[in-house]
Amino acid sequence: MPETRVERVLFALGLVASALLALVIVLDWDRAHTAPRPRASRTTTQALSDPRASVPTTTAPAPPETTTVASTTPRAKAPTRVTLTVTAARGESWIEVRSGSATAAVVYGGTLPSGSAKTFRARELFVRFGQAGNVDATIDGKRRRLPGGTYTARFNTQGYAFVHS
Repeated sequence: MPETRVERVLFALGLVASALLALVIVLDWDRAHTAPRPRASRTTTQALSDPRASVPTTTAPAPPETTTVASTTPRAKAPTRVTLTVTAARGESWIEVRSGSATAAVVYGGTLPSGSAKTFRARELFVRFGQAGNVDATIDGKRRRLPGGTYTARFNTQGYAFVHS
């Protein structure tokens, strides 16, 4: 247990930082693992006994496991690769980038000088950060300020998550 006033203050700051990091992880986890919403009902036209008369009716959507929707517009393919830009926005930071797995060969390793940026593109990226609080990450066009510390994070089309290493 901390004995001096300085030790108690540093201990309290460490607890607050841990709680904030846990909150960021929980909030991002919830966003990354939320199920997609079901589609709204569609309006169709049903013919009556007189073929010239029609009445618009609304039908409820089928259960998700049997839903079939015919579309006249082509759907955009879901991206299979993530584009990650790492920017040393508040000072220099050391990074090590691997593509595909946390044990794959190193794609890039080095210190990013303050104000510089590097961009990477792959199905999945594993990045080890030193001084991560100095870094902003742009994931498929969405800018994120990373929590401080030294850790490894996995980036893919769903966002990012911390990796225990």
